[in-house]
Amino acid sequence: MLRPLAADLLAVPMPTVAAVTGHASTGGCLLALCNDYRIMRGDREVLYMSEIDIGLPLPPNFMAVLEEV
Repeated sequence: MLRPLAADLLAVPMPTVAAVTGHASTGGCLLALCNDYRIMRGDREVLYMSEIDIGLPLPPNFMAVLEEV
């Protein structure tokens, strides 16, 4: 479900901005990273993928986005 949305965000022919107003974990983190710019609140700036903390492998499409950032 996230793959088509992430692909669409990455393909937009103009700069995109993500406004993150709280915690963004896994899917939210991925969607935020698909944008060219991220704006976050100063008191709640948390992007994280708990899968990394517990040693789970990330799906290939997540890895492709992380390699681009």
